[in-house]
This record gives sequence, C-alpha cells and structure tokens, in this order.
Amino acid sequence: MGEKLTKKELKSALESSVLNPSWTDRFTSSDRFSSYTIHNHTNGKFILIEPSVGNGFWYDEEALDALYRQKQGISRNLERGLQSSLDHWRFYTKVNDDIPLLLEDIIPKLQCITKLSLKDLDFSLKSIKKIDDNISHSLWEEDSFLKKIYDPLVGYIGEFMRLKSSGHWISEEGSPCIMTPGGQILMPINVVSSTAMSLGTISLYKETRREIYNLRYERP
Repeated sequence: MGEKLTKKELKSALESSVLNPSWTDRFTSSDRFSSYTIHNHTNGKFILIEPSVGNGFWYDEEALDALYRQKQGISRNLERGLQSSLDHWRFYTKVNDDIPLLLEDIIPKLQCITKLSLKDLDFSLKSIKKIDDNISHSLWEEDSFLKKIYDPLVGYIGEFMRLKSSGHWISEEGSPCIMTPGGQILMPINVVSSTAMSLGTISLYKETRREIYNLRYERP
C-alpha cells in the first residue's frame, strides 16, 4: 500500500496533478470490485484515488505496477474459483497430502528451478529470502511454472517450519501442515498461495515470518 494522504493533502496534491487515462484504464480492467483513478503529479509520483471512499495514496511507478499485478492475480484466481489457500493448493499440487512424496527430492528440484546451491538451501529463513531473490516476478504468472514449483516450495517451507518449531507433519483437511508441540498448526500452503496469488508481489520470506509469528508465544 502506498503512503496515504490526508484529505487536505490530497486536495492540494490534485491541484498539481493530471489524470492518467492509461493507468486508470488498466486498473479498471483488472479489478471488477473496486474503482480507481490514477493521476500524475508534478513531482514525478502517482496519486491513486479510491473514489468510493475518497482515499488517496502516493505511489512510485514500481509500486503502482506491483499493485496492478497483485490485482490481476486476484481477479484471475476469482475467475477460476480459487478463493482460499486450500483451493489454490488443490489446483496446483501433484501430490495432494502424500507427505513422503511431497518431501521427495525437494532440494534437487529447487536447485534446478532456482539455480541455488546445496549450501544455500539449508532450511533457514535466510534461504527462503534467497529463493525469493532467484525467482523472477514474471514467472509467478505462468501456470506451468507454478505446477513445477508449488509442491517443492510447500515441502521446503514446511520443513523449515517443522525444524523451527520441533513439530511434525500432519494432514489437515487434505493439506500438509505442521503440528507444533504446543498444538499450533502451521500451514506452508498459506505462504506459497499468498505469494502465488499476488503474482510474486508478496514475498515467501515475509509470509513465512507471518505464519510462524505465534511460535514466540508457545511454551517450551
């Protein structure tokens, strides 16, 4: 999300801005549930306005493009009926909840896809950041890529969660999860689906940190 402007700031900024029809049309075509207008400001930034609520936000072009791609991803998944992480997992997985098969050769598979070394893929949080850095954003738009990487990513991130929590693998509603000693359920499919549904604008690293956040409250 861009930097929000106050009502006063928005009114002042619009006095030095012009409507950008191209960007406005792109957002209109990518999001059937929301309406936006995009304006160019003289400072080189963009102002995104939600007319229905009157909110305005500063964006640079890179952030605006990331938001547009995220909206595209949401619309594409809704058209396919993929509204949850479980829907998304079932659409792309080849192994379902067969956990031994999920974990089979995950390192070689990820090495082949990301070109990372065996040393890089050490089941650490830092290694998940490296995976992010070695996957081009454009690849998240390709079904063929997602079908190739979805299971290895779920297996790898799940193993990180298992090691981090000293937990064990279980199947919950047909999806592979980690049960922690304190009874928490960690879902690696949540991490991968969030990144995939956003077309890579949300990182695996950040979503993994979010998923394991409550481990800090677990009693030893």
